[in-house]
Amino acid sequence: MRPPQTSLPPGPAEREFMTFARQFAFYGRTVIIGACSLLAVLAMPVDEMAVTALICGAVLAWCGVHLACADAPGRARTMLAADLVVMTGVCLSRPLTVPETQAAHGGTWVVVAISFVAVSYQLTHPPVTGALVAVHLCLADLAGAALANPGTWPEAVPVIAWVLVEAALARVLFGLVLRESRAADAALAGAAAARKDLEIAEARRAAEREHLAVLHDTASATLLMASLPGSPVSRGDLRTQAARDLDRLLAGQAAAGEADVARELTAELAAHPGLTVTARLADDLGTAPGAAVAGLRDGMGEALRNVARHAGVTAAAVTAERTGPTLRVTVADEGVGFDPAAVPTYRQGLKLSVTGRMAAAGGHAAVASRPGRGTTVRLTWPGEGAPGAAEGEELIGRHLFRGLRHAGLIILAAIHFGLVLPTLLGDLSGYRYPLLQLVPFGVLTAVVAVTAVFVVRGRPWPRRWAPLALAAVFAASVAATSQLPSIDFLTFPHWSFMETGWFGVVLLGHRGLRAVGAFIGCHLTVMIVQLLAAGVPARADAAGMAVSALAVCGFQVAVVLGTGLLRARGDAIGAAARDRETMRIRAAAAAHIHADQRERYRALHATVFPLLTALAEDSADPADEEVRRACAREATRLRRLFAESDYAADQLIHELRACIDVAERNGVTVQLAVRGEPRGLPQDVRRALTDPVITALAAARRTARATVVRAPGQVRVGIVIDVPEAPIAAGPAGGVRIRRVSGEGRLFVEAACAA
Repeated sequence: MRPPQTSLPPGPAEREFMTFARQFAFYGRTVIIGACSLLAVLAMPVDEMAVTALICGAVLAWCGVHLACADAPGRARTMLAADLVVMTGVCLSRPLTVPETQAAHGGTWVVVAISFVAVSYQLTHPPVTGALVAVHLCLADLAGAALANPGTWPEAVPVIAWVLVEAALARVLFGLVLRESRAADAALAGAAAARKDLEIAEARRAAEREHLAVLHDTASATLLMASLPGSPVSRGDLRTQAARDLDRLLAGQAAAGEADVARELTAELAAHPGLTVTARLADDLGTAPGAAVAGLRDGMGEALRNVARHAGVTAAAVTAERTGPTLRVTVADEGVGFDPAAVPTYRQGLKLSVTGRMAAAGGHAAVASRPGRGTTVRLTWPGEGAPGAAEGEELIGRHLFRGLRHAGLIILAAIHFGLVLPTLLGDLSGYRYPLLQLVPFGVLTAVVAVTAVFVVRGRPWPRRWAPLALAAVFAASVAATSQLPSIDFLTFPHWSFMETGWFGVVLLGHRGLRAVGAFIGCHLTVMIVQLLAAGVPARADAAGMAVSALAVCGFQVAVVLGTGLLRARGDAIGAAARDRETMRIRAAAAAHIHADQRERYRALHATVFPLLTALAEDSADPADEEVRRACAREATRLRRLFAESDYAADQLIHELRACIDVAERNGVTVQLAVRGEPRGLPQDVRRALTDPVITALAAARRTARATVVRAPGQVRVGIVIDVPEAPIAAGPAGGVRIRRVSGEGRLFVEAACAA
């Protein structure tokens, strides 16, 4: 049994387009019918204007009612029936509202009105309903033409039939833009899915970096100090620091929302009683996002701890200032200084706790130091900058204009080959100079063909193509119009006027209404000059020509205006989509981060937390050898954890050097010998290989020698220390075999695995 078919809800671009299409249809028909009504009154003889004005006033009143009630719930069928009745009445009023002479111009205000009504139904109703309405209106107008001119009504058939063509073209335009709106939604959804995975991964990575930075600033530093023989830090200070570390580690991530910059910095300054800090905090620091403030606060704190540990001075200067959205915090000392380029890659202080923190918060850190010249650390957070070009806006604009270009080309081709070509060939003998019609038609055909090649292939045309093509179109239109008598202007013999504006839509639509309007305006101006040169028309004839111009140019301008306005909504569409997606991403990222945090804290509860708790409760004495070894062992494991977060060419050696660094800080001289090329080993295998080394180094007194041998099919990591009875707690894991040999005052431990 097949599962029931369910349709996906429309995306933001499709919803916006459908809403806009309805509003555009309702307001557009009201404006067009209003303009047509005014021209209808002006076209009538003076003694008949009152009746025409009364009928047109009633039609305008109905347009107001239709505009107010079109979206009323439960009234769709009633409004449709009433609209058909009113528009049928308009068609049958031809004898009262259309002067006899106006029929010679190939169209009337009634034709223009029903054509826009038929077009509006293509934008607001299903295809079948739209088609039936268009056919009904054409039949009604044909009946009105028969009432007005019983002997010549067949002459109105081609004009009225063109209403069906316009309705069909409007349906094509609607379908193409709707399709591109859905394509934009699909592109947005695809980009959102990719962005979701990327942002979740980045959020998890940022949370991990912050976790490592906090561990470095707290547990790692405290355990390292506790492991040092004859540590300069008193037992009381260690107890206070361990308690503070536990509070900090259990506090978790920085709170969301805004945080007071000055308050957070002041609180951090108070946590360094051993330093004399000269602080100058500006009065206008204000607030900033919690993550940014945490990065500035903790980066400043680590810089001050480095002063206390390494600078050889007891004084530092801190300044904090704000310039616009940018926050800057500077920590300076006049200590011994150092060469930043000479810091080994496995040293994590500046990388994790200063530069890494600021990068994660969207800022940056700069460290300036020279031996003997002191050190200056500058932390900068540039503020939450305005987003760049909105992805949603770009996607939606690109798809909408692609739909406009395809639809415009289809409409242009339909007019050129379906309407103009048969008319031109049928009336060719009626022109004074037929060649002046055939040559311009050939020029326009060439422009249509070349433009179609670019559009179908989906390639942008050369920069010079649009101006050259439009110049050729303009010249062809002027040439084709130059020999027309005034009575033929804006009728079927004036074929060039019907399609010239569509070239502007296709070639200039991406530049917006101003460019297309300028082209159509220039075309109208030149055409009016040619009309006046051919002979000034009578008032009724001029009104009829104005109706024809409104019908032709109004549709062109409406298409460009509608697409431009819809594109202008692209930023709002994209912003709404991004807001919804951001909430989903944050929820998913929070769930992942929470799970990661629980796993990290589970490991800490088994190792680091018991030691910190014992130190904080003063139940562990750092002078005790076992306590010192335990602190050294866990401090080394934390340093290895920090090194694991790096990207090194030889990851195993990089992590091993981080382990050796702790032993060297404890006064052990360690030699390292490496043979063989790097191997790509999983993290759990690398940990199993280095765990015996960590335990042995924690027990070493003065000397140790580490070796790494990478032979074909095997990797071996060995350690020799000067304490033969040292306990080695590591056991086989991840396919790693442990071998231990003691004698002659030394202990040799080797971990090996297949590779």
